[in-house]
Amino acid sequence: MKKIILTALIYSIPISICAAVQNYRAEVYDVSFKPDRPDFTFQLSEVQSGSDVKVTGVFKKDNQIMMLEEALVNEATADVIEYKIDQKQTGESGFVQIKGNKIKIKFVGHDQVEKNIEINKPDIFVAPANFDRWLKKNFTIIKEKKSLVFDFLVWDKLDTYKFKIKYIGQVELRGKKMHQFKMNIDNAFIATFLDPIIIWYSLDMSEIQQYQGLVAVKLGQRPNLKKMEAVVQYFH
Repeated sequence: MKKIILTALIYSIPISICAAVQNYRAEVYDVSFKPDRPDFTFQLSEVQSGSDVKVTGVFKKDNQIMMLEEALVNEATADVIEYKIDQKQTGESGFVQIKGNKIKIKFVGHDQVEKNIEINKPDIFVAPANFDRWLKKNFTIIKEKKSLVFDFLVWDKLDTYKFKIKYIGQVELRGKKMHQFKMNIDNAFIATFLDPIIIWYSLDMSEIQQYQGLVAVKLGQRPNLKKMEAVVQYFH
């Protein structure tokens, strides 16, 4: 039921320490996970720009760009300032700008029809562009409280949805101890119809290691694109 709500979530695709500027790559596999060849690759790069960080994320398939994300994130607060999306598979694009307590969202569909909306900024606002930094910054709070509810931006729906992230604890993944988190929409009824998103981080919370759940890229080609449940492995 409404799995589309989660399709924008992957970003790499957040402790009281500041997240360093980082660059990493990832391999994106269909959840059936055939390790001989990834379905997509992902590359993230960051560049310091004064007190902010410019973030660029690129999904590719066979060296062709499938989706491009660009953002400006405040390094100290982990707040997203602006966020641009170009989903080449669907022919859709978006631009999000945060000013004060307002969020301005522009969405252009594959038919080139433009929609614009302005909404109030929630108390805890997270977007795909700043999720990693937000999680790192708030790790201590999430660990102590065991869970935290936040409003997550779904740009192609021109709205935010309440999600809950839970700290599962330390687990072993590929022979190493890691932190594990579980995330789902904060609605008990709808959540029963959705597989949760599972995320693994290194013990010092400096590096995301693996992600499992719905991703922003899709399988197939237009007009027969399908939502993709994926396992994403990161290389730093």
